Amino acid sequence: MKNMTWNGDQIRDRAIAAAEWGVDATTSACVRAAAKRLYPGHGYDHGVLRRSIQMRPAQRVRKYVVGLWGSFDVLYAIYVEKGTAPHWIGAAVKIKGVGWRYIGMHPGTRPMPYLIPSADEEYPKLHGRIRKAFARGA
Repeated sequence: MKNMTWNGDQIRDRAIAAAEWGVDATTSACVRAAAKRLYPGHGYDHGVLRRSIQMRPAQRVRKYVVGLWGSFDVLYAIYVEKGTAPHWIGAAVKIKGVGWRYIGMHPGTRPMPYLIPSADEEYPKLHGRIRKAFARGA
């Protein structure tokens, strides 16, 4: 009878490394795609919203590999993504080319998605990225 060598631990470690690489590649692609989708206005001219779009390195959480990306540290990012209903603004705001103005009742804004379309574009590529990393021996 021939002796068999168990390589399960090495294969598991290689699969985890490939998953981490694939998740990192996907989240960084999402960051790039979202930054390209920003429009002139909120965060585009001054770069605040654009700079807030970041990713965190993939981590193992129990038996899963988890990645995190999105708009960090900018509270209004969700309002740009989803839009707003009419709302009261009780303080003066600076309007480009106009200066400081008191608005009062704001008419609301239409949704200008940049995060969700980026995820929709890049997430389907995750499987292929992990497969490629595993094949090259990540």
